[in-house]
Amino acid sequence: MKQILIAASSILALNGVSPAFADYSVGLAAYGSGDYGRAMKEWRAVTDGDAREVVPTVYAEAHYAVAKLYWQGQGVPRDYFKAYDWLIRAAELGHAGAQAKLGFMYTDGLAVTQDYGEARQWFEKAAKSGDLDGLYNLGIFYLYGWGVEQDRVMAKQYLASASALGDPDSEAALQRLMAEDEAEEAARQAQVAVFLAQIPPRRELPRIRLEELPVEEPSRYGDLEDERWILMQDPENFTIQVMALGSFENLERVISGYQQLLEPLAVYRLENEGSPLFVLVQ
Repeated sequence: MKQILIAASSILALNGVSPAFADYSVGLAAYGSGDYGRAMKEWRAVTDGDAREVVPTVYAEAHYAVAKLYWQGQGVPRDYFKAYDWLIRAAELGHAGAQAKLGFMYTDGLAVTQDYGEARQWFEKAAKSGDLDGLYNLGIFYLYGWGVEQDRVMAKQYLASASALGDPDSEAALQRLMAEDEAEEAARQAQVAVFLAQIPPRRELPRIRLEELPVEEPSRYGDLEDERWILMQDPENFTIQVMALGSFENLERVISGYQQLLEPLAVYRLENEGSPLFVLVQ
């Protein structure tokens, strides 16, 4: 068997594939057959070798493969601390799966202090590479506001991206979110309908013709317009109530110097429990 493996490695090298890639492939075959010890040996041969002689993606994958053996306790005692060390190496080499796994570790506080902010950053790195776990978990983080400001729109975007890659959990979460949004919108529309139903019908205000008003008389409020001017305005216009005071002199004092900025202004007088009330409107 050993001679066959060496021969296979030589064939790969002759075909332009580095021996390190052959070691990784042999390790992968060993892993598939359940020989985890052999898989570890072959993958460590890649990670301990010269990185310049290995295809970068294979080099990163070998680090991630060793991390998974420690994570799952295959061929070695389960050790999340060692798994973390190998995941960090793989993640720094750009391995999206390792980045997502680190996000999971920080989410659950596995071999590290729980830190949603740190977890989110690792999920973001994984998601940028299109990693399904990174996209899904980032969507969940935005949904619940873990380590980031809660944002249902962003949550739906990331879940939709993961769903497009064929992830059923992301599709289920996305459909639930959309159903909730539809129910919320229906409830809002119902509240608006109830509110509108309570508004009395609009009355047609009588139009005052200009010739009917004694416009030659000066305003009773000096530089400010009075009730006659208000009645001349288009009833379709908006009117802003600026303030209401019990003394016209106090009202004048408050707006002194601001009249030109606020014009046109007018005042009308009301009775408030037997006392005068001067209302300033624009």
